[in-house]
Amino acid sequence: MLTFTVDKLGAPIIHATLGSEEEKVKLIAALTAKFGADPLSATIAVDPDTKPASWLDKIDGLLPLMQLPGAKTKISGEKIELSGSAADARNGWMDKLKTLFGAGFTIGTFHVKQAVENARKSFTSAFSPLSDDCSAADVAKALNLQVINFCTGSDVSPQDAQLALTKSAEVLKACETKSKTVKLNVGGYTDNVGPASPNLALSKRRAEAAGGSRARSS
Repeated sequence: MLTFTVDKLGAPIIHATLGSEEEKVKLIAALTAKFGADPLSATIAVDPDTKPASWLDKIDGLLPLMQLPGAKTKISGEKIELSGSAADARNGWMDKLKTLFGAGFTIGTFHVKQAVENARKSFTSAFSPLSDDCSAADVAKALNLQVINFCTGSDVSPQDAQLALTKSAEVLKACETKSKTVKLNVGGYTDNVGPASPNLALSKRRAEAAGGSRARSS
């Protein structure tokens, strides 16, 4: 998987999960050649269970998009989603990527407002039955789906996670009012970049941020 967001100055923030160290080395080499090593903001993890990145051979064609201010892109498997300036028809990136990747890839746009509305409906559908019986196993299973992706080095809950946190808090509060309190463990994680000790501290702060958000909401 590859996601990147480009700030207003044309600097990308990149996150990727690859299946091997060889793929990681290849991606880092391409990014470093384009952006240089020092200012590059990239978090690249290796997960052996991840399928080979079919998009990696096309990385040179993606690099100019990584310099487009306001561009947001997510590539997962053979699916590419564009948002922000990347989805603006005037910039032509939809057609460029269709030509670059060919028929094997599905390329579309991602609209934040619609995504929030879809998420709201999804959360309502998933959580509403849970507040009735408050089965600890079912509640935990649903909450485990609400993964919060923090920005690199940050322990501040991103705005796009607030809906999940709020809905989670509502479910827990509803269970508590019925004397069916559900006890949960909230886990926080980082990537494997950097020293272990600061990463461990950051993981703890992220878990506290997520747990604290739910507590404040309830």
